[in-house]
Amino acid sequence: MASPSTAVLFGTRVIACHDDPAILNLIVKTLREAGCQVVKAYDGLACYELALELPAVRLLVVNSHLGEMDGPSLIQHFCTELPHIAVLHTGPDPDHRVPPDVPTLSEPFNAEQLLPAVGPLVA
Repeated sequence: MASPSTAVLFGTRVIACHDDPAILNLIVKTLREAGCQVVKAYDGLACYELALELPAVRLLVVNSHLGEMDGPSLIQHFCTELPHIAVLHTGPDPDHRVPPDVPTLSEPFNAEQLLPAVGPLVA
């Protein structure tokens, strides 16, 4: 039987974007095990394009260091152009460019910390 936090996540479409492959794989594995449909994006522009093309995306999990379109810029696009998609920022925000209403999960984190951070965003 699924826990309450994973039951909320079942079937949720997520785009995960992170510059560190190990952290990206942790995010993808954790969310897939919780029943999410997760697509990986390897940079900010790919993440943005996926969000425009994929139907019913409900969540973006993204960090700050994403190349040409960095995390804070990507988050700004999502907040203004795709406000129906929830956003979870991971890692530090040294330039304080992530909007204050976007939740941030500090790195390093593990599966037990990721799931409770994601659940309320898609509930």
